[in-house]
Amino acid sequence: GAMVFGTTVDDGIRMHWDETKKSIKMDNYVGGVRKGNVFDFSTKDGGSAIHDSDKNTSTLSSGSAILAGEDNIIFQSSGSSIVSGVSNTITSSVASTVMAGDNNHISASHQSVIGGGINNSIFGSGYGGIFSGKDNLIKVDSAGYVFNLILGGGNNQITGSSDKHNVIVGGSGNKIYTNTSNGADEKNAIVGGGGNKLDGVNYSFIGGGNQNHIIGPVGSSEMYGVINGGGGNKVDLPAGFAYGPTTASDYIIYGPTIAGGYQNKIYSSEGDNLAGFIGAGRENKIQESAYASILGGYYNIITNANSGSILGGLNNNLNHDNSFIIGSDIT
Repeated sequence: GAMVFGTTVDDGIRMHWDETKKSIKMDNYVGGVRKGNVFDFSTKDGGSAIHDSDKNTSTLSSGSAILAGEDNIIFQSSGSSIVSGVSNTITSSVASTVMAGDNNHISASHQSVIGGGINNSIFGSGYGGIFSGKDNLIKVDSAGYVFNLILGGGNNQITGSSDKHNVIVGGSGNKIYTNTSNGADEKNAIVGGGGNKLDGVNYSFIGGGNQNHIIGPVGSSEMYGVINGGGGNKVDLPAGFAYGPTTASDYIIYGPTIAGGYQNKIYSSEGDNLAGFIGAGRENKIQESAYASILGGYYNIITNANSGSILGGLNNNLNHDNSFIIGSDIT
């Protein structure tokens, strides 16, 4: 038997039991001809609620739901839902949700969310999400408590073996990642800009700009690094570009900061290189120097000069502890 909600028996929503699919189906009929499914409430595989089951599917996913859209798929993902959109998928996950958008994907994840956008993907993550944007990616080898988040933008990525508690807010082509199997990025943030990268570091921040990098070693690194903006600036531990030795314990830099400018750099191969600061300018460098600072200028260099400072100017070189330079072309 069936129940019909409409103007006549042949025109309206017909609700009936489908023995094959073990479901209550609500189909749209016009002139006695079936035009499509409206909703399908299935008891099979633990139960599901699917809008337009002719176009959307849920398989082996207890307690799942697809509420609108078309060509959406939920597979082996209990408690998961797709609220709307086109060609979104959730596979091998638990309690995860795609709210809207097109061609978004969640796989092998726990309690993860994609809020919208196009071509966004979450793989192997837990308790995090991507909210809007295009071509954004979270990919982690563990679906534990990782809490990674991307808020908009395009082509932003958080990837690595066990990266967690990281955030990218907007921008394009920004990345937080670990290149090594035993490394992890934790509690980092990139806010805006383009092509900025945090690689193998913890507790670090890039505030914007273009092509700024904070790069760590093999294994865990307590960086606390900051680049507030500018372009092409780098805080670089040796494993990134082959300066110095390759033992992870040699690479500890606490609190290096580049406030802005262009192609400024702080790097070290020693564990006592602490808290360097470059304020602005271009192509300034601090290397192997603790508590050293360059406030601005062009092509100023501090090497092996703990607590040394260059206050500005051009083409200065400082290599003595507890010293400072004011002017240009001074060594």
